[in-house]
Amino acid sequence: MNYLSRISIKARLILLAVITLLSALILAIVVMMSINSMAVIANTIYEHPMIVSNAAASAQISELRMNRAINNALMATNQYDVNQAMNLYDREEPNVYQNMDIVQKLILGEPGSKLERDTRQNFLTWSGMIDHEFRLVKEGNQTAALEPLVNQSNLQFKQLGFQFDALNQYARQKATDLILEYNNQKQGAFFFILEILLALFIIILTSTFLLIKSVMTSINTLKNNMAAIASSGHISKQEPSGNTEISEMHRNFNIMLDRLQSQRWQREGQNLLKDQLTGDLAMGEISSRALDFLAAYVGAGSGVLYLQDKDVRILRRSAAYALVEREELGKEYLWGEGIIGQVAQQASPILLKNISRRESVIETGIVSEP
Repeated sequence: MNYLSRISIKARLILLAVITLLSALILAIVVMMSINSMAVIANTIYEHPMIVSNAAASAQISELRMNRAINNALMATNQYDVNQAMNLYDREEPNVYQNMDIVQKLILGEPGSKLERDTRQNFLTWSGMIDHEFRLVKEGNQTAALEPLVNQSNLQFKQLGFQFDALNQYARQKATDLILEYNNQKQGAFFFILEILLALFIIILTSTFLLIKSVMTSINTLKNNMAAIASSGHISKQEPSGNTEISEMHRNFNIMLDRLQSQRWQREGQNLLKDQLTGDLAMGEISSRALDFLAAYVGAGSGVLYLQDKDVRILRRSAAYALVEREELGKEYLWGEGIIGQVAQQASPILLKNISRRESVIETGIVSEP
């Protein structure tokens, strides 16, 4: 708190604004990073497992159509049906490779890549068998000579179907894992952002509390001082600490109190002096009472009162207080003569400085001291 008292209120407000802006910036960065992280996962789900699953399913459909084409060719009764079956086979075979290329490019993980390579190799083996069957069919061999080859290709076809299913399931499982990761990331981001919000709230709340407390401390010091003066009527000062705007205001208030104190002291002295001079008194008595009172009121060690003669511009000593007679102290002064005459002439006091010890001696019954 003492450190804050050396910082101006304007600087504190600027500091609080900077802390608030930095807090908002940090929160925005954290939120953007969390959103970006979740967007990457969501994009991966869409661009990899889902596309891989669709490509594997499309490749399997084309493979089924190719298998239907060879079955149609085996059961064909004329060359036209055989040609139609071969055309269907030729249309679907490139689709299988096209979809397998998509799987190869986008599938995630080494197990998935190995599964894709095995499936591709088995498809090449199966398609080679089917090509051989088509050649035999075109040559007119639809007899039992084809049966061993057909049985072998059917077994290969079933195994290939299992592999396509495995590819599809692998991609779907990857999608499920990524969705689970996405949900965990979302939940983690939620709690992390919540923690960041709580931490920033505590920082801003603490900064605001310290700012208000530091400002109110200076304000309350000044307010209590003013309230004490108002309630007691006694002027008392409290020295402020720090270099804030309120501390500067408090110092100016103390300067004003000093001036008021001086004015009050003068007025009270004038009133008391009037009380001392009441009644039917001779001039000598008036001078003596006035000088005695003034010396006691201002705490003077000694004093002399000179009055102007009515007819001439001469100042004559009218009263003395604890005065030690010395040759250099005259009983009369001309107008403008010496310090006393000059004060009378200019009608304003002259403050003497660097008075010598000899010139300021105050005599008591047993000692003399300045």
